[in-house]
Amino acid sequence: VCHAIAERVRDHAAIVKEVSLPGNAFGLAGARAIFSPRTMHKPEWPNLRRLNLTCTPVGARAYPAICGAIAAGHMPLLTTLYLGNTCLGDIGARLVFQTLNHMKALKALHLNGNPFGKEGVFPLKAAFGPHKVVAAKLQTLRMGQLPAMDEDAWKVVGRAVMNGCFPALYSFDGGAPGAWRGEAHPCDPVMLAVRYLCADRQAQDCKKRAEKALRADAPPMDPPYL
Repeated sequence: VCHAIAERVRDHAAIVKEVSLPGNAFGLAGARAIFSPRTMHKPEWPNLRRLNLTCTPVGARAYPAICGAIAAGHMPLLTTLYLGNTCLGDIGARLVFQTLNHMKALKALHLNGNPFGKEGVFPLKAAFGPHKVVAAKLQTLRMGQLPAMDEDAWKVVGRAVMNGCFPALYSFDGGAPGAWRGEAHPCDPVMLAVRYLCADRQAQDCKKRAEKALRADAPPMDPPYL
């Protein structure tokens, strides 16, 4: 059944803007049938904006097919990627983070409820050079309910934010239980880094607007009164 549906979907891939497959049971075979590239000469999903696999346990072995299609340039306009509760382990998470450099249009990434931890976020540790992860347009990052993420893993994410991996980020969810009561949570370093990023971006914007206003034609100021 999966292969039959996959063939029909892929026959219309050139015009599809959203693929929504939440709560399904297909795994490696289904992911390969839908996403494994047929050609390397042109994008197979040139208009795809949203890919939703929430609560579909594709598993770690399926992510090479999905991330491979993205890295090969087959989804150049992808803006929203839902991968929450997909059994995304450390191997799959590493592939996703490594592929972020190829998602030039991505604005929202949902990774909630997966079992990856410190090893999964390892690609974010590269602060400089060609291996640095940069998602230039990412605005929303959802990483709630990740039980394997310890304090050190969250610090890796926080440093990535501070090092400019997500320069447009303004919304982050670490799923901190009890955070609304003011309780501490291991993801606090990321929350603080995002707040700093937003404040710094706002300050830079205010500076540019002030400089522009001060350069505009205006009557000369009176000399100070002596």
